[in-house]
Amino acid sequence: MKKGLIGCLVVGLLLLVVGGGLAYWFVVRPMWASASNGLSAVQDMAKIAEVSAQVKNKSPYTAPADGTLTAAQVTMFVNVQTQLQAKMAGEYAGFEAKGKALEAKAKAEGREPTATEGMALITEMSALVAKGQQIKVDGLNAAGVSEAEYDWVREQVYAAFPYASMDAIPDQLKGEVNMANVELVRPHKELIAKSMGNAMIGM
Repeated sequence: MKKGLIGCLVVGLLLLVVGGGLAYWFVVRPMWASASNGLSAVQDMAKIAEVSAQVKNKSPYTAPADGTLTAAQVTMFVNVQTQLQAKMAGEYAGFEAKGKALEAKAKAEGREPTATEGMALITEMSALVAKGQQIKVDGLNAAGVSEAEYDWVREQVYAAFPYASMDAIPDQLKGEVNMANVELVRPHKELIAKSMGNAMIGM
């Protein structure tokens, strides 16, 4: 494995979650070295799909032409992210610490992390994603929101976030963003900053 193990694992996992074509390199190939971990990872990927199917509202979502969020949509998104942050932040930190410890150990021994070691981390990360997906789905069902709407809301929130983080937005930039969205997002900028990593894994 190359350096930057954690980044590679997260990107690889993301590709798997969204059906990317690198499954052979990130799962099947390492499975030869660690069949038990590989099977667990595949089972967790299947669980993620099963959990996603539990979303009750499966309606397509037609976004407003002007791209403006409602206060209710932002509240829904914030509620989901609050639950994810409360229940998963510690586990993500623990995973990152394990990855750094593994890299440090391998470096001290003058080698790269092995496929087996990497597979163990992928297995752990896939389990975390499955757990986070359940939290997200529970939040969507509580709000009666579809994944299609949630995905759109998340996109608008993160588009507005950089501007919401500014103390003052230069006039020349105001035409580049939906200012109504910026004002809705602004009160939640600290939470959004902490939870941006969730977007990397579809949360």
